[in-house]
Amino acid sequence: MSIENEYTGRRFFKTALIFESAMIPIAIGLGVLCGIWSWAGSFNEILGETSATSASIYGLFALIPMLLLLVFSAMSRLPSVARLRELIRTSFVPILKELSTWQLVVVGLLAGIGEEWLFRGYLQTWVSTLLPDTPMQIGSVIIVSIVFAALHAITLMYAAIVFVVSIYLGIVYESSEQLLTPMIAHGVYDVIALIFIVNWDDDTLALDSQSEPSQDLVAAVEQNSSAK
Repeated sequence: MSIENEYTGRRFFKTALIFESAMIPIAIGLGVLCGIWSWAGSFNEILGETSATSASIYGLFALIPMLLLLVFSAMSRLPSVARLRELIRTSFVPILKELSTWQLVVVGLLAGIGEEWLFRGYLQTWVSTLLPDTPMQIGSVIIVSIVFAALHAITLMYAAIVFVVSIYLGIVYESSEQLLTPMIAHGVYDVIALIFIVNWDDDTLALDSQSEPSQDLVAAVEQNSSAK
């Protein structure tokens, strides 16, 4: 553990804590200004008319397709996905490794709560008031997902993955008619993804490196064949 990485890890945690937490009052304030809800009514948006138990169970079931996408991202040998994994390994993993498990949990859950409250609870609801009514408010879901993906565009592939996830969470929000379900799906997914990235980095790297010898072997065979 280097002193520089340890300092960067602490700074990352504090920044994430402030940034993700700030989304909650921003979302509530914008919703009040736009007439979407009152200060007190904004908290009713979390559950709607659904019980916390039902919303939580729905959120955990909604998590399953997102985990399948995580597995695909970890195992795919598409060049664009492999480059994304390499970027994460070199740029983010050294910082994340400096965080304890409880810090990863806090960052992941706060991201789920803050981002869903802002992007699904406020922005998607507000945009839907500006567009014609459609099933699942698909117009607002797409527009918000474009914005959400653009803000996460560290690579084109990552932006595409985030766009798909955002579309999915937008539909989950519209179908459940409350925020707790997408909050749980998003937050728990982020926690699992962060812990997965930190603890499975070596295995993922080994998977990527396995493709390189096979390519060298093919090149060698082709060279020998042409020589003959």
